[in-house]
Amino acid sequence: WTGHFAKIEPSRSYCIAVTLEEGSKMIEDTYISVSKSPTISLRPADDGRTLIVSGAGHPVGEYSSDSEQGYETLIAWTKKHFPVREVISQWSAMDYYSDDEIPYIGL
Repeated sequence: WTGHFAKIEPSRSYCIAVTLEEGSKMIEDTYISVSKSPTISLRPADDGRTLIVSGAGHPVGEYSSDSEQGYETLIAWTKKHFPVREVISQWSAMDYYSDDEIPYIGL
């Protein structure tokens, strides 16, 4: 247990929920980009009108404490690829990755 936290790396990622312009076609499946600049994940919400976009992750502490940069990256990317009507929510999450990329279970 002593070295457990020395073997994991915290990472912050961002999410936004947007509605699309009236009459726009909503995606039906979940997608993830192959590019790492930035990595983007897309999924439709259950209501059929909301698109959830996540990504723009980075190691914790890499940027200033201002998380707006992550949200701005996602909003700009989404507006470039979809007819965004409104950003209705935004949030972030922290995940921890092991040095060998194998998840820790049951610690």
